[in-house]
Amino acid sequence: MPGPLGYSIWFLGALLEVSVVVCALAKHSLRRYLFLNIYMAASFVVSVGRFHFLNHFGLQSSEYVYFYLYSDVLLTIFLYFALISLYALVFDEMKVQSIVRLAAVLLLVGTALFSYSVIAESADKILSHFVSAFSEPLLCRSGAYLSPVGRHPEAA
Repeated sequence: MPGPLGYSIWFLGALLEVSVVVCALAKHSLRRYLFLNIYMAASFVVSVGRFHFLNHFGLQSSEYVYFYLYSDVLLTIFLYFALISLYALVFDEMKVQSIVRLAAVLLLVGTALFSYSVIAESADKILSHFVSAFSEPLLCRSGAYLSPVGRHPEAA
């Protein structure tokens, strides 16, 4: 279980996630950065969910581990789309936005197919293996591997 400092950092992170969405609403830029705001809102919801599972089931429980892993995959996908949408904004001036979107979709589908093929041999617990096999290559390819989103709390 995290100590007081760990809980303080966790609370501060959740507060900052909400503040990003609130600032986007206040500045009327919610639609311009839609995927970034979706990611930040989802990250806040996941933080609250992880806190709930941690306090009710404990760090070593299978409930917390599964919630952590599945929510991590969802956050990774949201982060992927947030980064791609920011790349699309940057490349919009160069008139290559459609190429960036096509490449992003192909990369996502390719990563999903590759991850599935890697774990296809082990039929038991296929979804759990798919979650972990899908998350790491996507984080690595999107350039966000150093983000705390992709790390398990015990690895920190």
